[in-house]
Amino acid sequence: MNKEIAKNLLKAIVYFLKKRNHFSVLQAKYLFYDFVGAKKELKALRIDTLKSYVGLKENLNHYIFDDLLFIKTEEKLIEAVVGMCLDIFLKDNFYRLQNETLRENIQDEPKFYFYNEGPYEIEEVQVNANDIVIDAGANMGMFSILAAKKGAKVYAFEPQAVFLNYLNQNCKLNSLEGNISIYNFAVSSHECETSLSVNRDNLLSASINIDRKGHFETVKCISIDNWVATNHIPRIDFIKADIEGAERLLIDGAKYTIQKFKPQMAIATYHLDDDKEVIKRKILDICPDYRIIQTGFVLFAYYIK
Repeated sequence: MNKEIAKNLLKAIVYFLKKRNHFSVLQAKYLFYDFVGAKKELKALRIDTLKSYVGLKENLNHYIFDDLLFIKTEEKLIEAVVGMCLDIFLKDNFYRLQNETLRENIQDEPKFYFYNEGPYEIEEVQVNANDIVIDAGANMGMFSILAAKKGAKVYAFEPQAVFLNYLNQNCKLNSLEGNISIYNFAVSSHECETSLSVNRDNLLSASINIDRKGHFETVKCISIDNWVATNHIPRIDFIKADIEGAERLLIDGAKYTIQKFKPQMAIATYHLDDDKEVIKRKILDICPDYRIIQTGFVLFAYYIK
């Protein structure tokens, strides 16, 4: 018996007893099906529950969330779409939803096991209007869209073809082509060609620094320092990086940019066991005056003059 499933079921029962609402009922039912291995019932309940929780709707070609449109993905990625809407828009207290009741319905931390990483902004580290933002590991473009909607100019980097396609389409659907520039590169410590390890069962985990036990695709890498210099970027205000274990390589290739521009940073630190210590040390070695805030999954860094 999976101890983690049993623990989650116990949590769900406690949550239900404390707060008997629509979601607590659905969650308890969901985790019970998971606990007893009722796969057919679980699958039937799974996506409808998650979608109803974040307010995601759909028509023939699009998902609709608040005033945003996202292109339909292959079925196995729907949880990722839901999770990104949850973490990047609903949990981000600094993005104003058109439908305020959506946020009112998310008063408690969701207890589902999946995609509970949290937002890329906190009170001390936020995207502001007119910022120049690097989104490394842009995926389908959820964070790029949030930043652009807040008035930033975004440079989005995504090496994986399937997500590059979704990213382009999502920018067009939301009329943000002028605010988001898209690059088909992985971000690393230097310019090169390398292998991207892709597991077909988990496309979100593709990595240039971790073997995902799938197939390999050849991708081009850039470093932030070289890219900034080559493209005459006047400054960088914010760096978001969620690149499956290559975050430390990104920092190695952004030393000059960090020293010169002191960007705010939101860096994922959950892919490698020593990410939290290694990435914090690398940032402070470049600029000891950075303030660091570590949440469960993301390291936030900011500089106070």
